[in-house]
Amino acid sequence: MNPFKSIADVVRFPSKAPLTGIEISQRWLGWARVARHKGSYFLADYSLEELSPEGVQASMLGSNMVIPPVVEQKIASILSNDQAKIKKIYLLIPDNVVKVVLLDNLQRLPHREGETVKLIQWKLKKTLPFRIEEAMIGFQPMVSRDGSPKLLAAIIKRDVRAQFERLFEPWGVVPGVVIPSSFGLVNFCHWSIPRGHNDSSESMVVNFSEAYISMVIFRGEELIFYRTKELGAGFSGKSILQIALRELNSSYIYYKERLGGNGLKMVYVGGISPRLTELKSQIQENFDLQVETINPWGAMKLDEGVSIDKGELSRLAATIGLLVRG
Repeated sequence: MNPFKSIADVVRFPSKAPLTGIEISQRWLGWARVARHKGSYFLADYSLEELSPEGVQASMLGSNMVIPPVVEQKIASILSNDQAKIKKIYLLIPDNVVKVVLLDNLQRLPHREGETVKLIQWKLKKTLPFRIEEAMIGFQPMVSRDGSPKLLAAIIKRDVRAQFERLFEPWGVVPGVVIPSSFGLVNFCHWSIPRGHNDSSESMVVNFSEAYISMVIFRGEELIFYRTKELGAGFSGKSILQIALRELNSSYIYYKERLGGNGLKMVYVGGISPRLTELKSQIQENFDLQVETINPWGAMKLDEGVSIDKGELSRLAATIGLLVRG
């Protein structure tokens, strides 16, 4: 069993799984198509597009979110040149527009989905920056190592999701799956990293976008920690990395002191940012931990005529992670 499987299906809205995915981040738009042939996956096409300097102003509150016209232009360029006539896609959105909460210490879980949603609403109604009635809720039941039930809940304001979906309406394309970017990275790790049945080692997945950093920690197969922190507007260069490291350090201390952490066997770093190598080096230098960049290189093949370097491919790991898990 793999430690990353536990959140493989959170916030997935049922549809026939497509093999085309688009990730929209604050500064970048990534797109990939994955084909499958005789049990192997092939990268059939892709692009990584930098957005305008101001980029997407992503917000958990729909009223504060700004998606510049360049995003629509990039999407139009992708879909208008697509010979496959895509009708459904996977859509990855910034982690910081989704509230992800791990609810533990539960006595029991309701048997019905509607009752579970009501439980989540009751638990979170005072912690959200918007009315719970305006939320769309996805959840996945889990079991702690001691056998007690817990829930992973993901909440997004309904009109925030709608703003992303409207980008595809002119093309008749429906985002059949909408999830935060970090879940795509976790899905890729689940698919590509072999683990033993009795492996109880602890590991972290880091999603870095330059606008936020997300940290997901597993103890064996059990998800024990999830946190997203915005890195602040107006920062660039070294300051962004310094803020990211500060947030990572805060989460690492919490993991050690409050969650009884035994030490991370591995930190997996990913994200659409072009600065993953810098972040990896900084984590190794400041935390003395084993760090790997999440990269599909070697886990899949390139279709005929497709050329991509390892750095670009690593930035598509979240999108590819969803497509191969479809």
